[in-house]
Amino acid sequence: MRAKQPTITESEWREWKSLRSLASPGPATIHTVYRVAFPALLDEVESLRAENSELKVRDSNVTFHSRNVMAVNQDLAKKLATLEADPIVEELRRPGSSWCPHPEDRREGFALDSQAGELIEVDWCRACGAFREGGDSEDWLYPVTHAALARIKALEGGIVAENRRVVAEHNALRAENAQLNKQLTNVQKRCTELLEERRRAHIDYSVREFHLKHGHPAPVGVAVPPEDRVRFRARLIVEEFLETLEAMLPSPTYSELRDQLNWIVKNAPVQVNMVEFIDGTHDLDYVVAGTRVEFGYDGREGALEVHRANMEKGVDDGTGKPSKPEGWKPPDIEGVLRRQGYRG
Repeated sequence: MRAKQPTITESEWREWKSLRSLASPGPATIHTVYRVAFPALLDEVESLRAENSELKVRDSNVTFHSRNVMAVNQDLAKKLATLEADPIVEELRRPGSSWCPHPEDRREGFALDSQAGELIEVDWCRACGAFREGGDSEDWLYPVTHAALARIKALEGGIVAENRRVVAEHNALRAENAQLNKQLTNVQKRCTELLEERRRAHIDYSVREFHLKHGHPAPVGVAVPPEDRVRFRARLIVEEFLETLEAMLPSPTYSELRDQLNWIVKNAPVQVNMVEFIDGTHDLDYVVAGTRVEFGYDGREGALEVHRANMEKGVDDGTGKPSKPEGWKPPDIEGVLRRQGYRG
C-alpha cells in the first residue's frame, strides 16, 4: 500500500519559496556581494588559486621527472642483471676459478698486499688485467671486471638516491599543495561566514525572518496587501515616528497629534500609489540612516540587538503584534551605545 502523499497549503508553499530564495542566492549574486563587500578577501582567494595552479604545474613536472628517473633506474637494473648473468662474471665469482683466456700474455711480477703491507709474487695477464698469487694458486682475480661492477652499483645507488630525493620533493610539494588548499578552503569559509553575517545584518533579511516566524505576511512578488494590513502598517509607522520625534523634541502636543494621525489611519480611504509609496519608504530608510550617521552611531549592532529581542517574542497578543513572554529582555540599546563610546 502506497503512503499518502503529504499536502501543503499555498501559504506554506510561498513561505518555503521565500526561505529558499533567501537561503540560496545564485553564484552571480554571491560573486557580486564578494566583490562589493570583501574585495581584499576575494583578492586573497584569487592569489591562492593562482599559487595553487602554479603548484599543480610544478607538481606535474616533478612527477614527470620522477618517472624519468625511475625509468633510467629500471633500465640500469636490467643492464646490471644482464651483466651479472654473463657466464664470464659467474665464472669469475666462483671460488678457485682458474679461468683466464690469455695464457700467452701472462707474466710474473710483484704486487703490494694492502692488508699485509708487503710485496707478494704474482702472475698477471697483460690482456685482461687478471692476476693471481705466484706459486701453485689457481685463483685468478679480475680487477677490471670487479671495478666495472662496482661502478655500475655506484651509479645505481646514485640514481636510487636521486630518485628518492625527487620523490621526497614530490611529496613535499603535494603536502604544500594540500596546505594551500586548506588555506583556500578556510578563506572561502570565512568569506561565506562574513557574507552570512552581512545578510543577517541587513534589515530586510531580519524583518522577513521575523515575519515568517510570527506568521505575518511575507509574500514573494510586489502587490498591495489587503486594506486591514495597509492600515496596520501605517499605524506602526505613525507610532514609531511619534516615539522617535518625541525622543528628540519633547512637547505636550503629541497626544493631540497622535489622535489626529490615528484618525487618518483608521478612516482615510486606502488608495496606494505604489511608485510614490515605495519611493517614500526608501527615502525614509535613507533619512533615518543619515540621522544615525549624523549622531555618530553605527546602527548594525543595534539592528541585530533589536532583531534578537523581536525574535524572542511570543504569539500575537490580539493587537497584531507578538507578545512579550515572561523573562523577555528588551533590546539593550544603552549597552550598544556605551560600547560605541557614549557616556551620556
